[in-house]
Amino acid sequence: MKLVWDPAGIAAIEKRVDRAHDNVVDAVQRDAFRFAPKDTWAMANSIRKRNVARRRSRIIVGGRAAPYWATVEYGSEPHEIRARRKKALHWTGAKHPVRRVWHPGTPAQPFMRRALYVKRVI
Repeated sequence: MKLVWDPAGIAAIEKRVDRAHDNVVDAVQRDAFRFAPKDTWAMANSIRKRNVARRRSRIIVGGRAAPYWATVEYGSEPHEIRARRKKALHWTGAKHPVRRVWHPGTPAQPFMRRALYVKRVI
């Protein structure tokens, strides 16, 4: 048996793979937007598709609009917050300014992982 590589066949396979890749990236982007918390909409609106080398694309989340996306995705442990610039922290309802407070942590709200783990049929 003789095996012959057909360049046109290889190009057709690459085109199908590229189309499937784009379809999956589009679906993950839509699901990430759908699953993202929308308290201010900044993080949900920061989810973008960006084309990179070799006609491939990837999803970008956060950026300047929502640099806190990883804390939302993975949560945070309890931690101390200290005043830096004005030497005191104050918020509406506080009895007086304080130098530090104990933050109880934030539970994870996985939206990207949830979008990535959806079973997809191409």
